[in-house]
This record gives sequence, structure tokens and C-alpha cells, in this order.
Amino acid sequence: MTIHPILIVDDEKSLILSIQAGFESFRDRLRLYTAENGKQAIEILKANPIDILVTDIRMPEMDGFELIVYMNTHYPTVPIIVMSAYGTREIESRLNNIGIVRFLDKPVAFEKLISSIEDGLTRGTQSGSMTGISVGSFLQLLEVEEKTCLLDVQTDGKKGLFYLNQGKLYDAVCGNLVAEEAAIEMIMWEGVKLQFKSLPDRKIIRRITTDIMAMLMEASRRKDEINEPEGTEEFPLDFPVSGIIDHIDTDQINLDSLPNIFYPIQGDKHTFEKALLPDTESLLGNDPDIFEPTPRLSIKKVNDLLKTMALEISGLVFLGVFDRDGIRIADFPSASSLSDAFPAHMTTLMNAAQKAVTALKGREQIEEQIVQTSQSWILCRPLSSLYYLGIIVEKPAILGNIRLVAEKNSDALKRLFLP
Repeated sequence: MTIHPILIVDDEKSLILSIQAGFESFRDRLRLYTAENGKQAIEILKANPIDILVTDIRMPEMDGFELIVYMNTHYPTVPIIVMSAYGTREIESRLNNIGIVRFLDKPVAFEKLISSIEDGLTRGTQSGSMTGISVGSFLQLLEVEEKTCLLDVQTDGKKGLFYLNQGKLYDAVCGNLVAEEAAIEMIMWEGVKLQFKSLPDRKIIRRITTDIMAMLMEASRRKDEINEPEGTEEFPLDFPVSGIIDHIDTDQINLDSLPNIFYPIQGDKHTFEKALLPDTESLLGNDPDIFEPTPRLSIKKVNDLLKTMALEISGLVFLGVFDRDGIRIADFPSASSLSDAFPAHMTTLMNAAQKAVTALKGREQIEEQIVQTSQSWILCRPLSSLYYLGIIVEKPAILGNIRLVAEKNSDALKRLFLP
């Protein structure tokens, strides 16, 4: 049987002693290493292969954030579990966004710790863990934790520095750029290496007054502009049959039986839109030889509107538009861990709810569905016969505010999806 080496890092000696006693029953499959802080953990990592790391956040000498940054650079495939007595749902969400496999509130029941480790080992074996921390997600985590630090950021020969004071972004330097422009430039970087530097002796004057979220929005907008090829802002929603089919004999062909057509949208290689052939009347109009103009959708305009909405929603976890087959069209934050999972599961839930409503009330259509969990509000509403708007917000956010933002922007979103 394989014995998995586990490293647990915590400065609470009584907790470590308790964990060591509990691990005696698992000696046939788990080998335990312990450290009191990040520095000790690094020495153990250098000397021993480790299959999973469990760490506290607040520790002396080198805390959990610094250890996570070190792991991302040197051991990116080792799964990480974070445990803390100071956690909040927002911190948990931010940790999940940077690839942490589990967050545990202290005090941790030993059975829950073991099950989390076993789950982390399984997930690590299947796909590894951290594939690279995004600058934006990490800044948000430092903001929530109110950390004071000097953060070094490097990628592809470029280098810059962030200075945060109690979670507030005070300054940034990158080449000839300073303050907000430097911060936005570095937030746009991908495949970064992060490292905490010693704090400067002199007092740092605050040159950044813009919120981190606002700079994330601006960085996302600029990336969209860079990634969107010139002349490809608008994309057809339906299959471009004009020029391919010169004549359709509606007596011989049933358009309802034709297959759905899929094609990639430029500007986002991971996104695929489902294009449906319209019904015979809308396709042919009064003359079977004349085709109606192709309805078009600006993905950039949808993304811009979602970013505007995100600024108005406190505690936002996910905001997106997706079709009724669960294929995402646009979302914020882009390419988060929920980008694919939420549309797929929410579409299933909406379709099931609509079937139930139809069975009970006939042809009445769902205008909005709200799900309340122990930690979140989930809202979903149709934008058209083909598309949904979905929002996840952490409690204690006010449901009324979420609904107000959705209602205020739904009409603008709907117009973007009209022919």
C-alpha cells in the first residue's frame, strides 16, 4: 500500500500534538510531518517529497500566505488545504479561486481533517492542484486578510512590486509605470511568480486611491480589447446559411429536424455558442429565396455590462450569461472555477423548475429563480428563449440589492441578445 507523506503547518502546539495522536491510526497509509511556521515547512519540503500540505494562515516568521506563494512557485502540483480560526466566507472564496482544494474552520474535527486530506490526495492524483495564482485573485485575498506586505511579481522577463498596508493597495511600480497604471499592467499578467519581500524601512506614501475591484475591472477590459482581433467584435448567433443554400423547398424539408450547429466564437477559445436555425417563417420571410439578416451579438458589450453590474454587487462570487444547454457566453470573474460548473448545474435546475411550473400552471414561464443556501444567494433569470443570467453572492449580502441590480440591467442585456 502506498504511504502518502503529509505536511501540516501550524504554530498551535496543542493542535499538532492532537493531530499526531490521531495519525497513529493511519500509519499504514499516511506519514505525518509537522512544522510550526512556513520557514520550517520549506526545510521539510526541500528534504522530503510531500503529497499534500495543510497550513494555518496566521503564523510567526513566515505565514500561510507566504508559504502558499512559495508552493505556487516551487511545488505547484502539491494540493493545499488551509485551516484558520480567522476565516470568513469571503476568504474561503478567494482561496478557492487561487486553487486551494479545501478551507477548514478551526477548531477542526479530526475526522473532517482526514476526509479533506484523502479528498485532496485523490484530486491531486487526478489533476494536480495549483496551476498558477492570478495576480488579481491574490490581491483580493490579501485585501480581505488586511495584510501589510511588499509583493514582488515576475513574468516573462517583466517585474513589478505591489505595496499593501492593512489590505489597502498603497502603491505599485512596474518599469516606467507607477500607481494605478502599474497595478493594472501587472494584474493583466499571466503565468506569474509571486514572492514576498522585506518591508521597506521608509514610509510608503499612498499613490493608489482606486479600489482593487475597480482595477480588476479595468484590467479585464483591457485584456478583452487586446485579445479581440480587429473587425471581430460582433459574431453571428445563427448558422450563416446564406450563400450555401440557394433554395429551400419547405414542402420537402422539416427545419425542426435539422441538427444543432456548434461553432467557436473568436476571442475566447474556450467558449462555444450554440447556434440554432430559426424557424421556417423567420428564415424565409415572405419569399423563400430571400434570407432574413443574421442577428448578431457583441461579446465585448456583454462582458462590459457584466463588469458594470459586478461593481454594484457586494460579496459577488460569480456573474454570468449562459445558454439553455449550459454553455457559458460571458462571465465575471472570467475563467473562474465556476465558469463551466455553474452554467451547467444552473441550467439543469432551471429546466427542472420550468417543467414543474408547466405541470402545475400550464404555459406560465419562470421569470426568476432564487436559491438560498447556508452561505450564499443564487439568482437566475431568463434573458430570452435561449439565454440565462446567473448570479452567486455570499451572505450576508442583501437579496433585495441583488435583485435590484439584476432587474436594472436585464433589459440592457436582453437588447444585446435580440436580432
